[in-house]
Amino acid sequence: MLPFVLSNARPDGSVVSIEDVLCLYHPGIGQVEQEIDRLLRQHQLTRSDIDVLISGENGNVNYRNDYEKIESLFPNAQVTYFKHFCGEYDTAINFGLWAGCEILKEQYIPFTMMRQIQPAEKRPYNMP
Repeated sequence: MLPFVLSNARPDGSVVSIEDVLCLYHPGIGQVEQEIDRLLRQHQLTRSDIDVLISGENGNVNYRNDYEKIESLFPNAQVTYFKHFCGEYDTAINFGLWAGCEILKEQYIPFTMMRQIQPAEKRPYNMP
């Protein structure tokens, strides 16, 4: 599990800035929840501030319940996926990070990344 926070604040003309990184080795779901809350508090954010969640869910039914639990922590977030594009491998998170940067840069989430299409009034950014 590698949660991180992206921001569209652009220091020195960069597209995005990685403000924090947290690595957890074989955490329980309770520890993941605690660390997410700690990371958000550290950046003066709450769960409801998150409008897009890029999930690392890969289709493995053995872990699906864990991903659903984490995704449910963010009621206002459009849940997106990326591993159906790149597969599961040790550095797949980098593809997810790149996808997040592109979403922020373009202010658009490709429909092929979405878990389900949100009603227009709940869609983040300028999605049609």
